[in-house]
This record gives sequence, structure tokens and C-alpha cells, in this order.
Amino acid sequence: MASDVEVVWVESGWDPIIPNLNAGEMCDVIISAMTKTEARDQVVDFTRAYYTSSQGVIGGSGSASISDVSELNAAGITVGVQSGTTSDIFANGDADNMASLPEATVVAYEDFPSVIAALDNGDVMYALGDAPVLSLEGTLMTQFSDENFGIAVREDSGELLDALNVAIGAIVNSGEYDTIFQASFDGAAVLADDTTTDTATAYPSPSEGSTLTGV
Repeated sequence: MASDVEVVWVESGWDPIIPNLNAGEMCDVIISAMTKTEARDQVVDFTRAYYTSSQGVIGGSGSASISDVSELNAAGITVGVQSGTTSDIFANGDADNMASLPEATVVAYEDFPSVIAALDNGDVMYALGDAPVLSLEGTLMTQFSDENFGIAVREDSGELLDALNVAIGAIVNSGEYDTIFQASFDGAAVLADDTTTDTATAYPSPSEGSTLTGV
């Protein structure tokens, strides 16, 4: 596989991001801090984990400090989340998960900047989200729900999936992953190994019509 592959970056709203991937016109992969969940795995395929994270909580000006996310589950508490994310699913629930904050008033916003704007403006008292991102906006009060991020591809993208898995493995095994991590975050890198016997270890040879043809 060539090492000089040109990547074209495109932006999508969060709610339509999987439909945009599966439509096959906007993009071939999603690499946007997407947590690997059983529900998402039913409509896309995920690579091995490339980042292990957790959810976190930050508070707005004057909000009482908490030590556990369950303390937010009370009448009179307002919480901001980004629509369609695992924070939204945790707080509001979905077809497969019960709401964890049914007593609180949870407001889902279209994007993360809107969540932070609502927190700063006093529209909500707390914000939930990916802990590393939230920590850039305020002091984390507590963390919960360890999660693995994966790169999502269409379910018919076997060769692309294999190539991505091999590339991630090479970065991890060479020690480059640790170097990248330590340049961006404090502490030692923690990455869950969720590979299986089906996870590719050698680059595939592109077949005719494959996403990898010509790469």
C-alpha cells in the first residue's frame, strides 16, 4: 500500500454522519471520536480501538461540585449533551438503554460548541461529554463509562477495514502511538486491545472495484 495516499477531509453533522457514510457519496470512513457501540455496529463496521476514553462532567459558574454522575439525577438539575452521542444516550436513553438521568432536565444540542455555549450562558448547569474534550473547557468533576473509539466504515468495506486495522496495529506496535499520545495528553497511554482472530494483520491486495484500488 502506498504511503502517500491523499486524504480528503469532509465535515458532517453528527446525527446524519452514519447515513452519510452508508450513502457512499460523502465519505469512506468516519474518524470523529465515534464510540464503538452494539447499536452502531449493526449498521457499520468498526476497526480495532484506536483510543480508550471515558465520559466526564463539567459544571457551569456557580454549579455545585459533584463526585458521581448519579448526583445529577435530580429535579432542578439541567444538563447539556450533544445530540446522538453516547452522553445523550446515557442521559436520555434510547431503544436499547434506559435513561440514567430521568429526573434531571437534559437538553440535547446539535453540536459540542453549542453545549459549551449553553453552559457558559447559564442555560444548563452541567455538561456531559468525552472527558478529554471536556477537560479543555473546564475542570472535570467526575468521569464514568469507559469507551473505545473506532474508525467506522461501510459494511461492504472489508479490504479498507483490514488496511485500517493493519495501520493502527503498526502504529501501536512500533511505539509511535505512545509518542503521539504523550505529545497530546498527560500520563501514560491506555488503549484497550479489542482485537480478535478476525482482525487483519497483513495489508490486503485490492480487488477490482475495491475502495483500495489504485492505492
